[in-house]
Amino acid sequence: MAWVTKALDEVRRALAAQLRRTGRADQATTIKKTRWALLKNPPELTSDQRTTLAAIAKDNGALYRAYLLKEQLRMIFQAELPEAKALLAGWISWASRCRIPAFVRLAKTITRYRDLDPQRRRAPPVQRPIRSHQHPPTAPDPTRLRLPQPRITHRHGRPHPRRPLPTTPRTIMNSYPK
Repeated sequence: MAWVTKALDEVRRALAAQLRRTGRADQATTIKKTRWALLKNPPELTSDQRTTLAAIAKDNGALYRAYLLKEQLRMIFQAELPEAKALLAGWISWASRCRIPAFVRLAKTITRYRDLDPQRRRAPPVQRPIRSHQHPPTAPDPTRLRLPQPRITHRHGRPHPRRPLPTTPRTIMNSYPK
């Protein structure tokens, strides 16, 4: 849903910028103020936001189509899995043909991730080539791990010059002042 709301917001901003470029700054300001009406879920809309959506449906076909695409995808996520797969295929088909660049890109992205094996949902890690002067990465040697050693200090925090650092757990415990 984050991807689709980002695409919807991109469509809204592009429409506002286009209106501003063509000299219709008042309409661009009106479109700019429609963000929350477009992004909120329909049951949570106020009456003013519903009126705003009705005006968008009447005046701005591409923006309203983008809103409908967002709402349809939201409903797909609430459907049961077998039905959701079929609905998602229909949504991808509609989004790829809608002629809204942000949603065409989103349809391609969802298609790419939908076709991945469910066990490999994450993108594969980037393999960087090893340069000739570098050694290949190796796992750390557990015998060479160095644990931090406690420091024996004076009362004022300076290291004690004559007392050696303890080496075993028993001597560590006995080295602390009582």
